Amino acid sequence: MKSKHFGRTLSMPSKIEIKRELMMMCLADELCSGLQSNGVTSDGLASILKELIDQHDISSERAKIISDMHRARNAAMFAAAGELSSEIDRSVSK
Repeated sequence: MKSKHFGRTLSMPSKIEIKRELMMMCLADELCSGLQSNGVTSDGLASILKELIDQHDISSERAKIISDMHRARNAAMFAAAGELSSEIDRSVSK
């Protein structure tokens, strides 16, 4: 599929490429949630990703995406725990 952008023709990815990228993001999200539920730390994740790169030929780009998703999930979890803790402190102090 072609699209015009200020007179230049831009190529658009095919539906199959888009579906594949969505599937990979979904699988990476499931992997991150599974790792988080098992209590895997950042160091543990690094060793798991190294093994995946070596044995299963995933790209370093995919490994970075998984690492970033894991880091973001942990940051969100700690932020939510901090908010909950401050709410509990306020309710106790009343």
